Amino acid sequence: MAGSTFNLRELDPPTECRFKVEAGMLDLIEQLRGQGLSQPEIAVALADAAEEYVIRLATTFELNHQHSGYHRN
Repeated sequence: MAGSTFNLRELDPPTECRFKVEAGMLDLIEQLRGQGLSQPEIAVALADAAEEYVIRLATTFELNHQHSGYHRN
């Protein structure tokens, strides 16, 4: 993300990106089902992992901008 402001519109992935992520996720789901995990187990684990990933990204964004002199009001 360019600049020093946080723009939520920049987080809306383009269709091509979304397609690639979903395709990768479906491949991962198939692999995990092959290892004996159920669909509900996989869905909850993916949701938790995605949430944690977004939080890490947000934290990294905040820390990077704090060190660069950006202060959030």
